[in-house]
Amino acid sequence: MASNLLPNEALRPIRRMAISRILITGNVLRPQPAAPAVSESVARICWLQDLLSPPLSEVTNLPIERLACDRALSFGALYRDAGLEPSLDAWAELYAGELPPSMEQRLLDACQDALVISLEMPPSMARLLARAGIPVLDAIVDPLRFLVDIPLGWRSPHAGLREALIPFGVTPYEVKHRVAQIKAKMRWLPAPVLPEGATLVLDQLPSDAAMIDPRRRRRVAWSDYVEHVRELQREGPVVWRPHPYNADTSALGELLGSDTVRHENFYSLLTQDALVRVAAVSSGGVIEARAFGKEGLHFMDRFEGVGVPGWAAPIPVVGHWLSPHFFSAVLSDVIETRADVATLPVERDVFRRANNTDWEFGWIDQIVEQRTARESERAAVAVNIAQLNEHASQLTERVAALEQRAADLTARLSDATAQLADAHARTSEAIAINADRARIAEHAQRSDQQVRRLQKVDRPRLRALVDDVVRRARVNGWRVGVLGAGDHTAWMLRETDLRSLRSLYLFDSRPTSDELDGLPVLPSSRIPGMNLQVVIVSSLAFQEEMRAHLRSLGISGSRIVTCYPQEDDVAVPA
Repeated sequence: MASNLLPNEALRPIRRMAISRILITGNVLRPQPAAPAVSESVARICWLQDLLSPPLSEVTNLPIERLACDRALSFGALYRDAGLEPSLDAWAELYAGELPPSMEQRLLDACQDALVISLEMPPSMARLLARAGIPVLDAIVDPLRFLVDIPLGWRSPHAGLREALIPFGVTPYEVKHRVAQIKAKMRWLPAPVLPEGATLVLDQLPSDAAMIDPRRRRRVAWSDYVEHVRELQREGPVVWRPHPYNADTSALGELLGSDTVRHENFYSLLTQDALVRVAAVSSGGVIEARAFGKEGLHFMDRFEGVGVPGWAAPIPVVGHWLSPHFFSAVLSDVIETRADVATLPVERDVFRRANNTDWEFGWIDQIVEQRTARESERAAVAVNIAQLNEHASQLTERVAALEQRAADLTARLSDATAQLADAHARTSEAIAINADRARIAEHAQRSDQQVRRLQKVDRPRLRALVDDVVRRARVNGWRVGVLGAGDHTAWMLRETDLRSLRSLYLFDSRPTSDELDGLPVLPSSRIPGMNLQVVIVSSLAFQEEMRAHLRSLGISGSRIVTCYPQEDDVAVPA
């Protein structure tokens, strides 16, 4: 580790600010995923206060307070200031963007005259406090989680605080040393089998701040990076691994398939030569992969355009941040600190235990398999593995043959189905043609009957009837319709004054032509909207059906005139 102690002169304050307290805070805007109306950060901020209060109390007499949405600061009021309802999407919008003025003022009032020490402070809040001259020291969980303990990455917009952190930072050799230990251990453990040249894609928690794109000011998902993943698949085999704390694997499962998922320990996978690349939206696992000599690919830069000095390059510190001497040195540029304080040694796994999580490092760090000196047992195991691999290969070939046979049968069935559908269509067409022929023959027969009957009836009476309707229509300005566009109507147009009407309209329930004797033929469904005073039923054989059809249309204000009198006919009014 880096040196624990600094010369006494480095502990002397360079510049003093009007600071009357130390304020512990964090990502106060972050809602709980399952209950958005509640702040998720309260437990995190209290956790940080528990750990930092003892060392801070050793180096300063300033009161140590916390700013969380559990006291005067109201979570709901913060979001109301922004005109938003608490949600993960609203949080993402505020995370890297500019905060509304009323929210800014509320946060500034809460942080006034304080040295702010935080965990995962949003860039928007850090930018606000930096503009106001309020010193901020923030921490995030560092990606290098396989060291002697999980580091906290410390950062600050304040140049003096950033410089004071450097001597405590993890050295490159410490990283190499731990990587070598993990690789060496894996020599004694069963090695995961990966396809040669494989890329490992890491899933992430959708509610994590790492999934907020600072350029788009929103949370991203795998749907935003489908083409990135497809490009990896074009370069070689791709496998994927669920996030250890995300139960929902559907997104990557749908994108890459359930047959490519890997559940082996992440660090055991990183030691395999067959693995050449690790990719993710923004996971810290990509940084760890680079430490193991793999290509690391981020689809998104979670710090792009954030614009807070030092925010994109936190300094990883293992253990020292739990010791008074760390804060004595780091804070001396902004507050009076005591130089003569305890220097605690770096303890193993303190963060892991205090945070109650290890991101699966616990598996690699324990004795997971007892070694045996009996080479015969090892050989037997190797033989069994070889036999199983051979059996698996044979099964794969049989499955491939069955799949090909199923594909052939499916194609044949598809052809037979298409032929059957074609035959059915031809049969239906023939039936329809025969039905049309029967209707045409019936219509022709009835038309002949109409003409023959019309020859027998009193033609002067029919002319007088129609001409009387025409005369009254002219006097009263009636609009007259004729239902029927066949031979009967053609006779009336030739033999009566019907054609002389200016407001004359021809209709048919099933028009077979667009016009009759130069006049347009309209569908009978339009009669109710034509404001007709009289409708003449022009048919002999179909008179009753046509009159019933008119009644079914629900016409009102129109008189129905039939050419052949019935008992219930209504005379046309004078």
